[in-house]
Amino acid sequence: MKAIYILLLPILIVSSLQAQEIDLPQSHIRLTLVDESGAPVSGNRVGSSSNYLSVSALTNEQGQADFIRPTLQTASVGAEKAGYYASYTNVYFERFAYGKWQPWPLETTLILYKIENPLPMYAVENYEIEMPYIGTAGFDLEKLDWVQPFGKGTYSDFIFSLKRKGAYEKGEATLKLTFSNPGDGLVPLYKYLPGGGELKIGKIAPETGYLPEREWSWAWANGMSPENRKLNKGYYEELRRKQAKSPPPLAYFFRIRTALDKEGNVVSALYGKLDCRPAAVQMGGRGDLEWSPNSNTRTARIKLTYYLNPDKTRRMEFDRKKNLFKNLPPEFNPRFP
Repeated sequence: MKAIYILLLPILIVSSLQAQEIDLPQSHIRLTLVDESGAPVSGNRVGSSSNYLSVSALTNEQGQADFIRPTLQTASVGAEKAGYYASYTNVYFERFAYGKWQPWPLETTLILYKIENPLPMYAVENYEIEMPYIGTAGFDLEKLDWVQPFGKGTYSDFIFSLKRKGAYEKGEATLKLTFSNPGDGLVPLYKYLPGGGELKIGKIAPETGYLPEREWSWAWANGMSPENRKLNKGYYEELRRKQAKSPPPLAYFFRIRTALDKEGNVVSALYGKLDCRPAAVQMGGRGDLEWSPNSNTRTARIKLTYYLNPDKTRRMEFDRKKNLFKNLPPEFNPRFP
């Protein structure tokens, strides 16, 4: 009987899930799969999942596949192809009408980006550092540490300057990022590459446009006093107004250790990308550098996700099998290229 039970258990689970799916409204997802030039990718297997159940299909000559099935109001679609970065996204039906999820069909496009030249890099995701004191301190991106005497770093690639006043109940703080050399800087990115690909940031860093500094502000009011509740509400409303006018960057290209000739041309430099994608939702917003002068620190905590290419080219594809940071804990190894 035990053997029969083991054999029947997967069947019972699948039957139960299928029964749950039957009770859901019908949906129609039309997926179009293209490459980065816009050409349709035909004969490629694509998938859709919702409510823990997945289905797959092959794209036709137009690169399209249709999924007509019972689903929740949200579903996901994805595609993989050898030699390309995987692509996936979530879709959301706007409303329920005429016994079906609308729109009918819901159309979405995935883009497959070709894997061209992935490189070994110094790469880390969601690595939290704490400012050693209120003031200015340099951070070495190759050593993944503050510069001496606060760590084992020897070169100030990122220079963080922290100003903070107030205590747990209420206060304000600003964090400023500057650099060591003329020509160093950041290029903010307000959009990822379209199409749901794992590669969210371009393959080549730009030659120009690097800003020499960036500053972030933070204000807080904790506790249940009427004054603090009013202050806290004001902080959130002000943040939302600012975000509505100028959404925060989702990522940055950066240039460090820049050497210029007499005419101001770049002779050599190191390039990288600072990704804000893994950052947690903060104060009603998403994006930009994740940092906090919260009650757990007397200074500020900064969470970094960056990729540094040491070969002095502007190429930005990271080989996830060749991280130059050795023996990183798994949670700090980047999931994305």
